[in-house]
Amino acid sequence: RLPPGHLGYPIIREILLFARIASGSSMQTFLRDAHRKYGSVFATSFLGVTNIVLGSKVDLEWIFASDRKCNTEVAWPPVVATLLGPGAVANQSGKYHRVLRRLLEPYFAPTFVKNYFEAMDKTTMEELESWSSSSPEEGGGYVSSEVFKMYALRLFYISSFGTTDEVILRRLHDDFKLWLNGFTALSTRRIPGSTFAKAMDARDRILDTVDDLIDKFEKENPEGSERAETTIVGRLIYGKGGKTGSDNNDRLMTRDEVKDNILNLIFAGHDTTYASISTLMYHLSQNPHAMEALV
Repeated sequence: RLPPGHLGYPIIREILLFARIASGSSMQTFLRDAHRKYGSVFATSFLGVTNIVLGSKVDLEWIFASDRKCNTEVAWPPVVATLLGPGAVANQSGKYHRVLRRLLEPYFAPTFVKNYFEAMDKTTMEELESWSSSSPEEGGGYVSSEVFKMYALRLFYISSFGTTDEVILRRLHDDFKLWLNGFTALSTRRIPGSTFAKAMDARDRILDTVDDLIDKFEKENPEGSERAETTIVGRLIYGKGGKTGSDNNDRLMTRDEVKDNILNLIFAGHDTTYASISTLMYHLSQNPHAMEALV
C-alpha cells in the first residue's frame, strides 16, 4: 500500500515533469510542492519507477535503522546500478552489505584519519601554495572548480596508495567526469556515442587504471605490512571473511569487487570534498574578517 501522492499517467507524467523543469522550475521545487501537499512521506513516479519520498528527520532515521538491520533492499535506477558496478557496496543488501560496512566503517572514523593526516596535510599545504601563487589570468588560481576536483582526487590517491602520479590523476579526473555524466542517461543501452556508452567506456578505463594500481600496491605492500593494515585500499584487498562473514581464510572480495568499491570510494569522496572546499573559499572571500581570523 502506497502513501498519499500522485503517480499520474505513464509517459505523460514524465513529459509534464520534464516540461516543468525545462520551463525554469526544478526537481527540488517539485518535491517541495509535493511535500507541502501530501506530507513528509509521499509517493511519486519518475522514469517509470514508483518512488517513496521521505522528508523528515524521523523518517530518515527510521530508514537508516531499518537498513542497519538488513530490512531494506537496494533499488537504484538501472543506469545508476550499472555505473556503480555489481560488486559495489552501494549495490549490496542484507548480510553481505553488513559485512562490508563492518569492514569499512572503522576506517572512516576520526581516530583512523591520523594514518592519513601527514600525507593529507602535506598535499593540502602544497595546494594552498599553488592557489595563492597563481592567478586566473595565468590560467590558475582557486577560482576554478576543476582545481578543487583535482585536489579531492589527489587527496584520495595519496591517502590510499601513498604516492601521487600527475599523469594518472589527470587521466582519472577526465574519465571520472565522463563517468559522472552517465548518471543522467535515460537508458542502459550502450549505443556508440551516447552519454551512457561514453560513461561505461570511461568506467572501463578507470577500472583498468585501478587494476594497475592494485598490482603495484600488492607488490609494494604485501599482506600484513603497515599500509596493508592502515589503509582502506589495503583492507579492501586483504580483508578476510568471505561473503558469509565467517572467520575463514577466504578473501572478502574478488578483484572485480575491489575495483568497483575503489571507484565507489572515489565517487563518495570526490564531489563532497570539492564542493565543501569551493563553498568554504567562496564564503571566506565574501567575509574578509573570517579570512583574517583564519590566517
